Amino acid sequence: TNAGVVIYLDTETETGTDVYQAPMKYYAEVIPRDISSISIVVSDRCAHCANLSAFTKEYLHMMYPTAKIDTEFVSGSAIAYARVMEAPFNVCSPSLFCILPALFKEFSHKSHIVAHPGAYPWFQY
Repeated sequence: TNAGVVIYLDTETETGTDVYQAPMKYYAEVIPRDISSISIVVSDRCAHCANLSAFTKEYLHMMYPTAKIDTEFVSGSAIAYARVMEAPFNVCSPSLFCILPALFKEFSHKSHIVAHPGAYPWFQY
C-alpha cells in the first residue's frame, strides 16, 4: 500500500483573507485508494480550521476506511513546510505556502495543488 498523504489546511493569509480550499470530492479524486495514512496538517493562524479539519477528517474516514487519519495542529511555518516537503503525496490550496515546498520536493513525491478559477493565469492548469 501507499503511505503518507499530507493535506495542508490554512484558510487565512497574513492579511486575513480567505484562501480557496479543495471541495471534499477533490480529495477522493486525487488520493489513491490504497493509501495507508493521511495527515491533516493545520495552521495555527487559521481561526476556523479546527471545524474544517474535523469535517475533512470525517469525510476522509468515509472515503478511506482502512487508512490511519490524524490531525496535526502546527505552531509554525517551518514545521508545516517540512511536513509538506517530506510527504510522498500532498494536497493543498493554491498559495505560495504550498507552491514553494511542492517545488522543492523529491522527484518521486507528488503534489496536488487545487486549481482555482481566481488564480493568476500562469497558475491555472
